[in-house]
Amino acid sequence: MTENKGLVRGPFGGALKKDSFVRTGFKVYEQRNAIYANTEIGKYYIDRDKFNELQRFTVKPKDFIVSCSGTIGKIYQIPVNAPEGIINQALLKITLSKNTDERFFYQIFNSKEFQESITDSTQGGAMKNLIGMSEFKKSIMLMPPKTEQTAIATILSDMDTEIQALQQRLEKTKDIKQGMMQQLLTGKVRLAH
Repeated sequence: MTENKGLVRGPFGGALKKDSFVRTGFKVYEQRNAIYANTEIGKYYIDRDKFNELQRFTVKPKDFIVSCSGTIGKIYQIPVNAPEGIINQALLKITLSKNTDERFFYQIFNSKEFQESITDSTQGGAMKNLIGMSEFKKSIMLMPPKTEQTAIATILSDMDTEIQALQQRLEKTKDIKQGMMQQLLTGKVRLAH
C-alpha cells in the first residue's frame, strides 16, 4: 500500500517552533490544508536550512496529507503544482507505492469503516485523535490487484459524480418549490377553482 517509510507523522516537540518561521520560503502544511483540500491556505514558512533539517517531513506531489486531531481523518492529495514544503505536527503524510491506485486508496480511506478504525475515542471528551502510528500501520486495508483497484475506483467515482448531479438537481427543485410557495402565498399566482 505505502512506500517503505511511506507513513510519516509531523515533527513533534521542539523541531518546529515559532522562531523557525520566516516570511517566505518553504511552506509548512497545516491541518487546514487537508480539511479544506487547498494548498494555498496558511502563512507559515521555513528557510532552506530548516527545510533541509526536516527532510523526513517533506511533502511531494501525489502524497496524501491527513488531519490528525480535532477534525481527524480528512485526507487531501497534494497536487503536482503545489508549493514545496513540509508537514506540521498535526498532519500525517502518506506516500503510496506504485501498485496502489490513488483513487481506490482515497475511496477506502474515506469509508465509514476505515475512518472509525483510525479514530481514537478512548481518550473521552469531544476531542478525538488519530490512533497511534503503530496501530495505524496495522490498520487493515484490503488491497486487490491494481487493475481491480482501478476498476473499483472508476465505478465509485462515477457513482460520486451521479450523486453530486442528483444533489444539485434536488437543490434546484427545492429552490423552484420555494419560489412557487412565495408566489402562491403572496397571491401573485392564483389557482383557479
